[in-house]
Amino acid sequence: RLVTRRLTNREFNRSLLHLVGATSSRRDFTAEENIPADAVDPTGFSNDARTNPLTKTHLEAFKQAATAALREFAPFVEQPRSPLRYFYHGEHCYTSRATQDHVFDFVKNVPHPMTEAEFRARREIEGLTGNSFLNRPMNKAVFGPALFPFKPGELKNFDNDLLLANAVAFPASQMYSRGTFDFRLRVRGKADADGMLPLLRVKVGCFDVFANHFHTLAEVRLSTAEQVLVFSGNVRDFPYLDNIPPERTFRDGNVPKLTTFSTNDWYDCMAGFFIVLVENAGRHDEGLPLEPGQHRYALGNIHIGSYDEIYERARAKTLPNYYMKDSELVEVFRKNQEALAGRAPAIEIDWAELTLDDVPAESAVFVASPHRGPTDAYAAEVIGRFVDAAFRGFATADDRRTFTDLYAALRKEGLAFEPAVHEALAAVLVSPKHLFLDDFAQPATARSHALLLAARLSFWLWGEPPDEPLLAAGADGTLLDPAVLRAAAARLLADPRAGRFVDRFIDEAWHLDRFDQVPIDKGRYPFYDEELEAEIKEQFRRTVHAALGLDGPADVRSLIDADHLWLTPRLAKLMRAEAYAGTGEFVNVKLPETSPLGGVLTQPRIMKMNSNGADSHPVRRGTWVLERILFDPPPPPPKVTPLEEQGIIRAASLRERIAEHARSSGSCIACHRRIDPFGLAFENFDAAGGWRDAVPAGDGQQPVTIASTLADGTVIASLEDLKRYILERRLDAFTRGFVEGVVQYAAGRRLDLADERSVELAQRAFIDAGYDFRTLVQAVAASASFTGQPE
Repeated sequence: RLVTRRLTNREFNRSLLHLVGATSSRRDFTAEENIPADAVDPTGFSNDARTNPLTKTHLEAFKQAATAALREFAPFVEQPRSPLRYFYHGEHCYTSRATQDHVFDFVKNVPHPMTEAEFRARREIEGLTGNSFLNRPMNKAVFGPALFPFKPGELKNFDNDLLLANAVAFPASQMYSRGTFDFRLRVRGKADADGMLPLLRVKVGCFDVFANHFHTLAEVRLSTAEQVLVFSGNVRDFPYLDNIPPERTFRDGNVPKLTTFSTNDWYDCMAGFFIVLVENAGRHDEGLPLEPGQHRYALGNIHIGSYDEIYERARAKTLPNYYMKDSELVEVFRKNQEALAGRAPAIEIDWAELTLDDVPAESAVFVASPHRGPTDAYAAEVIGRFVDAAFRGFATADDRRTFTDLYAALRKEGLAFEPAVHEALAAVLVSPKHLFLDDFAQPATARSHALLLAARLSFWLWGEPPDEPLLAAGADGTLLDPAVLRAAAARLLADPRAGRFVDRFIDEAWHLDRFDQVPIDKGRYPFYDEELEAEIKEQFRRTVHAALGLDGPADVRSLIDADHLWLTPRLAKLMRAEAYAGTGEFVNVKLPETSPLGGVLTQPRIMKMNSNGADSHPVRRGTWVLERILFDPPPPPPKVTPLEEQGIIRAASLRERIAEHARSSGSCIACHRRIDPFGLAFENFDAAGGWRDAVPAGDGQQPVTIASTLADGTVIASLEDLKRYILERRLDAFTRGFVEGVVQYAAGRRLDLADERSVELAQRAFIDAGYDFRTLVQAVAASASFTGQPE
């Protein structure tokens, strides 16, 4: 059976970006407008029709999000400006045309505007000369380490402040409020003493006095060979803070009328600048002569001191103009070059170029047309096309007329052309034919059912509206053919956008949100930081994508155990995987036959989220295995006072305390006999997911003991025994639960007895195909639970 459901917040945002022509954007307008989060049923998913109704609060917030996206990405442009280019080389910055603020006063030399031909010629003749940005002191803030003004409060709490101990800033002096950008640079890496090459990270954002908002655009592991890298994006993905007065920024094309710009005037002028940061993201854990509290990054051979030291100097105003003096900067460079030469991966940049484009006249909303202009005829054309796209094949002439009439009424009330069109389009986006997945034809026809299937399939596997081929298959009815539907599902799953479905499905099926909810104990794990956490998530993502066939033929059973593991140097060190032999990048390492590390069960993401942040938590880990892997959840724990709080349990080790607790109550022992063996099997992993051979016991340590007996009498003496037990004795349970989850996610509702045949047929196809996830998706796409048609 089919149910009507509204788009989730994620789906609405993706549809919104799709319709305004910003498909590559990472903006989340539903989050920015504080739309209430989608509820996730404990036994279901966020797209469950029953748990996510449409409230008045939702409707108002969706309207605000739609209006904001239209203003950001779909302006009406009559006279677009030419691109603005910056070319950075040495201490010089060349511009393609004059700017009112003269590229602030940070750049020592701003020659006359350059033509496009001059840009190309200069880019060709400049070569790597050894005098790169990152290997010598450059001109103050633009090219070298510097301390920009920072937010009030403890500096070490702010990761985004431009404390450029490990980065180079490339600023744009005139901020386009709309448009795209391209950033090019010629670069090469220099390995450290261990042969590790640097990781170049590009961040983009806007800088102002009170906050710097930067987001990572890309990361590239460099080679020793020269290469030209190109990074692109949309300026509107990196908005200004809302609390900055527009007249003090470059928002909407406004440029402060500045003839000079002194760094002493920061607090009188909050003008924001668009900046590209190039970071050396190489991590230097050991062997560096840095004092406690110093910035833990180094950029090649650069280090500019501790947070506390620089913060105190800035507060005492001993940093002239909030910057280190050139002589100080040179001395810092000299000392650190001597101390770190050859011991840290370095980056050499010869030149960089930043191009800012204004919005083109034609866009996904304001399309090319003979009628183009601020006229009613053009508005009717724009609105009609938008209605057709937003309603996914269910638009009628009455629909087009309704929203065109709304535009006309707004114009009569005195609203200008662009805001009147935007208001009409925002109304389109919060109307039922866009917000809901349903068959809106009256009466329903085979064609309307096929159109609904196209939308349901696309939002299931891509999280966004169907593309033209899929809509065409719905419009002509061919999608009702099971073979065509299977082929369409296979095509969508082969597209990179299917990664969103896999990530969301696994995240919600396995409740991975708990990973971010467990704070790590920094006292016990001082090495744990955001970068390691990002690598942990990426390791998990790569493993899941490979196991589910996004990279080619695969076997879902490799989620439980595998002979390969994605590793970086830090992950290899954390998990004590000695087979890593890369130069710093992720490598899919072949594990020794006796290694217990294959699959996802032992990965740090699972281990940390099922800990308390300070130590392992066998009960959480065992419960998670029973609930999410074996689909055999234990009953809820009784409401009793923990014996530790009663002062009864005095055992030294965690294992002994759990055993003493289980024996103390008849209401506890039965469940703990089921749970504890599954959790104790992971005792070799601490709260951060690191391998250990001993566990805390009283004031000391004692060797890890895994051996335990399952409720059915099976002895588990190692992780290999546990994985073997799951794959040989409980594989049917794992398979059944996994298939039911896929069917439920696709259907957007809880399953019932009527879905039994769909699940059985899909499970049979899945097993017959060697546990190939792609085959499972095709089988579910053709199932009665998804199509509403008999199989």
